[in-house]
Amino acid sequence: MKNNKRYRGIKLTKSLGQHILADKRYLSKIIANCDFDDIDIILEVGPGPGNLTDLLLEQNKPIIAVELDKRFADKLTGVYRDNPRLKLFECDILLKGRLNPLIVDELKKFERWALISNLPYNVAGTVIIESLYCEVPAVFICATVQREVAQRLSAKPAGKIFGPLSVLVQAVSNVKIISTIPPGAFVPPPKVDSAIIKINYVAQLAGRIADAEFFSDFVHRLFRHRRKTLRSGWIKYFPEDIQQDIVNICDELEIDLSVRPEVLTVEQIILLADKLFKLGAKL
Repeated sequence: MKNNKRYRGIKLTKSLGQHILADKRYLSKIIANCDFDDIDIILEVGPGPGNLTDLLLEQNKPIIAVELDKRFADKLTGVYRDNPRLKLFECDILLKGRLNPLIVDELKKFERWALISNLPYNVAGTVIIESLYCEVPAVFICATVQREVAQRLSAKPAGKIFGPLSVLVQAVSNVKIISTIPPGAFVPPPKVDSAIIKINYVAQLAGRIADAEFFSDFVHRLFRHRRKTLRSGWIKYFPEDIQQDIVNICDELEIDLSVRPEVLTVEQIILLADKLFKLGAKL
């Protein structure tokens, strides 16, 4: 692949995280790892020139494509104007950090949907979380992300990269790294390796969480001072009048307050969050 910053005559925009996946081998791997029989519709974020879109349309499923770049949106409109299975939205997939309500309303018309995308690097983590925690969660996600993001998504407790992204995703799904992708598969080549990840939503796992919004806030607060122990960092940010209650809850769950947050398992974090939610703790 040539090391340039243009693709099919369009100068790519760094601020939009645009790296076009052009290598057909990896595009085919994405398709090969999707369970199309399990879904009714596909959400593709950042289709760009339509390299992946072409392959998705071969699966005979309707597609919602969300493209923020007007130049690519105009090209896609021209190419797919007569294809009734593709509905293109020229907008941002996120609005105030959440999935755009316009897109959510479209997804709610179908019972089962999947996110299948070469995700823009700058929004990948947020889009994945939002897809798993929205009103109608994705059945699965098969997407390209930076390899570092893929490693964080699948990280195990006690590791340096285990954090909020790891917990929030693993709390409701199973994660698998399908393949590493070298920079040369993209135009322009990014400075890092990428990866194809497959995330399968598991309703039974998600059902353990008492309140999803509280859980998300709790996880981010828990890891805010990750270099400190739970006793010297996290617990001190609660009002003094409930700190002893929290100590008692940790004792009940056999959570050692002398450890750092990343040592806790996803299961322990869920149980702790649920106990605090029922206690009425304010984060």
